[in-house]
Amino acid sequence: MRIVFTEELSIGEAEGDENYMFGNSIAFNTDDEGNFYVADFDSNRILKYDPEGKHLHTIGREGQGPGEFRTLSVPRFDKDNNLYITDSMNQRVSFFDQDGKYIAHFKTLVPLFFSKNGKAYDVADEDGCKFVKRCSFEIQE
Repeated sequence: MRIVFTEELSIGEAEGDENYMFGNSIAFNTDDEGNFYVADFDSNRILKYDPEGKHLHTIGREGQGPGEFRTLSVPRFDKDNNLYITDSMNQRVSFFDQDGKYIAHFKTLVPLFFSKNGKAYDVADEDGCKFVKRCSFEIQE
């Protein structure tokens, strides 16, 4: 048995529009609607593309303010399909809506993982023992 891949879409250019040019280190994820979110670790920004590869908008930039990043994580989504990014250098997790609008952030010393089931998972160290913890969460204004 073998797997045969047939390219259906390619996003990226060696030269040209900066919205299609990526640095050396990238990661991506897709939301429930098939949009692509590319984390460009070199420029500390997230680029959102529709399912056909059209650039929709750029989220974030280098910095320490709200909606800015110093070190990006892989783009992930919570149960409401909000984008969240863990930024270890700024010691926080930032949330954005589907239009890329900054919603909120909270401080954290360790990376967290939010799953589609509405739970947050964390690694904790208590008295020298490691634990994986699951918590419920909600974003409140």
